[in-house]
Formats: sequence, C-alpha cells, structure tokens
Amino acid sequence: MRPVTIIVLNYNGKQYLEDCLSSLSQTDYAEYSVILVDDGSSDGSVPYVRKRFPWVKVLENEKNRGAPFSFNRGLCEARTALVAKLDNDTVVDKEWLSNLVAAIESDPQAAVSTAVIRSYQDPQKTQVVSPWVHFVGQGLVQTESISSEEFEEVGMASGCAMLIDKEKLGEVSFFDEEFFLYLDDVDFSLRVRLAGHKIIYVRSAVVYHKSGGHLSIRQTAGEYKALRAYLTSRNRKMLVLKNYSQSGLLLLIPGLILIEAAWVLFLARRGLLKPYFDAWKDLGQKRRKIMAKRREIQRQRRLRDSEVLVSAPLTPAPGVLAPGLEMKAKRLIDLLLDLGFQMVRGFI
Repeated sequence: MRPVTIIVLNYNGKQYLEDCLSSLSQTDYAEYSVILVDDGSSDGSVPYVRKRFPWVKVLENEKNRGAPFSFNRGLCEARTALVAKLDNDTVVDKEWLSNLVAAIESDPQAAVSTAVIRSYQDPQKTQVVSPWVHFVGQGLVQTESISSEEFEEVGMASGCAMLIDKEKLGEVSFFDEEFFLYLDDVDFSLRVRLAGHKIIYVRSAVVYHKSGGHLSIRQTAGEYKALRAYLTSRNRKMLVLKNYSQSGLLLLIPGLILIEAAWVLFLARRGLLKPYFDAWKDLGQKRRKIMAKRREIQRQRRLRDSEVLVSAPLTPAPGVLAPGLEMKAKRLIDLLLDLGFQMVRGFI
C-alpha cells in the first residue's frame, strides 16, 4: 500500500475544520498523513487545529497567498508520491481515499483521480459528476452522468477533492500560482491531459461539500463579487493563452469573442466593469510570463485541443444568471458556441 499525504487548504475556515478533520480521522486507508496549509487566517484556525488535532501537521503562510501557492507548498512538503487535495469545507466518506488510490493504480497513464462531489446539506444531490473543460476556458460541472462505469476517464479534476501521483506527472508543473483562485484546477487539468496523462473520475469516492469555505477570500459581499469578476476575467484568458494550440486559438476566436461579449454585458449589468478592465491590465503586465509558460506547455503537448476540449451547455452556479432574458441568452449562446465548435473540431 502506497502512503498518501492529504493536503487541506484553509483560510479563515475554523468553523469547517472540526467536521473536515474528524471525517479524515475515520478514513479507512491505512497509510496516510494530513497537512493543513493555512493561508494567513485571522480566525484562530491554527491554534485550534494544533490543540484539537495534534496529528495534523500545520504549515502557515505569513499572508494570504492564494490556493495554488498553498497547495504547491503542501506538495513540496509532502514526502509521498501520492498527494490528495481537499477543500476545508468538506466531509469525506471513509472509503474515499482507498477508491481514489485504486483508480490511479488501475492504469499506468492515470496521473490524477477525482471524487464525486455531493452536497453536504442534501447528500442525494450531486454537485460534480464527470467534469470536462469547455473550449471557452472554464469547467463544465455536470450533475448527472450517462456512464455507470466505476472508473471513467474525464477531462478535468475537481479542485474540491483530487488525488495526484507526482511521479506520473513527469514534467507537468504543479498549480499555477498566478491564478490565486478560480480556474486553477481547470488549468492544471488541461496541462495534465495535454501531456498525455489520464484523469479518472471515481464513482465510489464520495466527498460532501458545504459550499461555503472560500479558500482565499473572505470579505464583504461587494468586495467578493468584484474580486471574483477580476480573477475570473483574468484567469480564463491566461488559461486559453497558455494551453491552446496556435490553430485552436485561431479557429476558436469567434466563440471566444462571443463568450467575452456576453461576459462583458453580464458584468456591466452588475456594475463590475472596473475589475474586468483591471484584469486586462494585469494580463498585459504578465504577458512575458504567460508566453514563457505557453512555450513550455506546447513543448510537452501530446494531445490535440479537440481531444481535451468539449462543447456542451455551460453550467453557471445556481442563481448566477437572472431568470428571463439572461437565461434565454444563455441558451442561444450555448447553441452558437456548439455550432462553431463542431465546425472546427476536426482542425484543432
């Protein structure tokens, strides 16, 4: 049995840690250790964990550095090849880790396995099933799957709960710390898949999600919305520029322009255009870094864009779109995006 290091990311999530860490203590896997990486919390999370869960190793960031930085720090600290990533607002089934490990060991090309994410408040409700990456640069969070296979190859791993085999990753770098938060799991998954590795969705690995423990931002509602608009605007473009082939960038431009126009209108209706333009400014400042990363990713590429990207109805979080006009516009946009993707799929 190969040992596993479980990395729990935390930022001011003290109220979630009792349930999360207590459930980890009931994990049926024999050889595992837990590292909690605290991202500069001010709510007493660190002393609480050290007193209540002395078997958990705690790493402290001196300030809020973002989820990718925190996870990478845990990855570097881990002395095992197998490393699990877990959000702080989760509760795990006792067999979750055993089943994730079994999936990775079932296929020499499987470098990552990912769990079923169910609602903690409503355990019968599934939040994430068979995730893939939409060509506009964001994850498709399905809630139902047409497959009944125990192990299913998918396009991405949920950042909420995944297992990584560092030895199989080879040259693929860990999480991109420029992302800070949002779409970092999509970017990582794309790079894993482009390098020719598999991501396995494991139907029997169940994790319950409370959907409230923001890892790296905990502010007033208005500030949170602005920061989310900024990070989403910036990160989606970084993801596309880094990972897509030259032909993919060229032929997918119509769809990318369409979704960008829709995004601008969405933000304008909510008074969030300033963070959108701030994102463009930051992209300009980071252009050399982005292009350097792009060259490395394209050097490692083994698969075509059409093998890692899909087109399907977009899956925004519940309540994000207003009923009526915005929902009707989404259905039209889904149709146009899919039509455009099918026309160029054979050439990318």
